Amino acid sequence: TIGNGSFVGCYNLHSIRLDAIRTIGRVDTYYGQAFENCSNLESAWLGPFFESYVEDLFSICHNLRSVTCEAINPPFGYFPIFVLDYVPALVYVPAESVDAYKNDEVWGQLKTRIRAIP
Repeated sequence: TIGNGSFVGCYNLHSIRLDAIRTIGRVDTYYGQAFENCSNLESAWLGPFFESYVEDLFSICHNLRSVTCEAINPPFGYFPIFVLDYVPALVYVPAESVDAYKNDEVWGQLKTRIRAIP
């Protein structure tokens, strides 16, 4: 679990790959705005065990260009992982899951940005 606001304002973060921390335990829940205002964050990779989060993970990450989520099923969340108007990122998901993400109540709010992982 990554706690609420864990990396708020970490301007030195340019990319994150959260499946890399599997060696210390399964990380499957991310809490609210963990990466808020990481002004230089450009890409994020969420591993296959990503299951849920509370609020937009990447709030005010204006330079975020891509978020890749390997989870087959859309992770549960109350709000999208970012606010569409403030973050330019595309969201990449497994090819077989594109429709599930686009039709999900929450992830579907980002449907114009959802693509298959290349």
